[in-house]
Amino acid sequence: MSAKVWKEYDLDNVAIEKISEDVQSYMKEIGEESRNIHRNRLVIEELLLRIKDSSDEVKKICVLIGRQYGRHVFRMTYNGVAFDPTSNEESSFILLETIGLVPMWGYKRGQNAVSMTLSGRAKKGRLFKILLAVVVAGALGYLGTFMPVGIKQGIDESLLAPLINCFLGLLSTFSGFMIALTISSGVLGVGDASTFSRIGKKVISRFFIFTMLAASVALLASYPFFELTTGESGGASFKIKELTGMFFDIIPSNPIDPFSTGNSLQIIVIGLFVGVGLLVLGERTKSLVTFVREGTTLTQWLTSTVCSVVPVFVFVALLHQIWGGRISALLTVWKPLLIVAILTIVWGVIVVIFTSIRVRISPIKLVKKIFPAYILALSTGSSMMAFTTGMEVCEKKLGVEPSYVRFSYPMGNVMYMQGTVIYLVVISMFFAETYGLKVGLMWLVMTVVTAGFLAIAVPPIPGAAIMLFTVLFSQLGIPQDALVMATAMDVVADFFDAGANVFLMILEITDGANSMKQLNHEVLNK
Repeated sequence: MSAKVWKEYDLDNVAIEKISEDVQSYMKEIGEESRNIHRNRLVIEELLLRIKDSSDEVKKICVLIGRQYGRHVFRMTYNGVAFDPTSNEESSFILLETIGLVPMWGYKRGQNAVSMTLSGRAKKGRLFKILLAVVVAGALGYLGTFMPVGIKQGIDESLLAPLINCFLGLLSTFSGFMIALTISSGVLGVGDASTFSRIGKKVISRFFIFTMLAASVALLASYPFFELTTGESGGASFKIKELTGMFFDIIPSNPIDPFSTGNSLQIIVIGLFVGVGLLVLGERTKSLVTFVREGTTLTQWLTSTVCSVVPVFVFVALLHQIWGGRISALLTVWKPLLIVAILTIVWGVIVVIFTSIRVRISPIKLVKKIFPAYILALSTGSSMMAFTTGMEVCEKKLGVEPSYVRFSYPMGNVMYMQGTVIYLVVISMFFAETYGLKVGLMWLVMTVVTAGFLAIAVPPIPGAAIMLFTVLFSQLGIPQDALVMATAMDVVADFFDAGANVFLMILEITDGANSMKQLNHEVLNK
């Protein structure tokens, strides 16, 4: 089928079936998995039926199915009064838009427009390109040993170093805005002020508390495995006022400085306050809500576009490291990866036992019920790929009330990443050891707080990992040279993290539903 041709249809049941079949055929052509084909076809059919039933004025609809701007997309336009078919009384679409799983709607000059991404397979392509970049950089690095030192140094200083600085500058430009808008979108996804007060506040509070707990446990458990240099602020010389000052400094003095200085904690606070304010004011700030939602989409697209050249960055940065004689640290990356794997497994076992006692179910049975979603996230390295399966596990196998799942699961997929927070804490300790940073109590507390907030704030989208590293390292004083090692490590760790994130999130949703009397124990123990 043609990939970039708009087709016009008379909007009736026959056309709806034809469009759905075309979407299915296109997704099969690009090799998409059957579960995603089925999910997207159902969503598109639902959208078309809503448009058809909304008004007798809509007689025709224009549809495009194909590749645009590097993505496989479905787009449709229709004339008439403004009608948003993506609106949902459960208010979960804003959260799903944050991770690119549902369509977006817009209206301009009498025309409605709906678009959505069809494919979730880009991750495998990026993985191959990163591995290829590592191999090529290693080969050229070896060949560089036969080059005159002057030529090698000239290329390094005049080309490689400027390219690295340019890439890091682009990341820094967009990271603050993306974090603030994502946090605001997450809060808006609660729906309204009453829902936020009744359910949302409890869910978000639980996410925050357990994320910080996981970060703290990761730091305490991994500390003995690293040889850290104690700084002047460590030990007995540490003053309480430094700790309290750190927390008071989270509140920005003005709305500009956090973005110009890259203070991630202050940016998160701004996003949180803006989201809560818009939620409380409701309809009076409808245009601002639209701005936040569209701004979130824009910044994530910009970030994903910048991060599409991550393989090039890996190649350039790795070659820069090799030619600069700084490659020895790469040989030790097995250490943090092994520590992360062990800590995540141990933490998962603890949470399984805790949850099984709370909800009164055998730990083995609980793990078996969650396993399909876990193995899908683990094998694909993406929590988004396990989205549909995870929701089905919560509703049909664990007995969580559907209304609670439709609210908590999308939010958890954005804000609850315990595997990620453990990973962030451990690699922070690893790079502190590698670069000989002075580590005191203040630095350790900042590590827990920053890693915890970033795990909550940054969504699971392409490019988010390197964004996390950029912001985290800047906050903790870790040299940006560590980015190339962190990116290389992420190729391996991302699969393990995604599985842990989904597994631990489903456990939290089950326990949270039980505490709010939203859990059907008959289904749970079936």
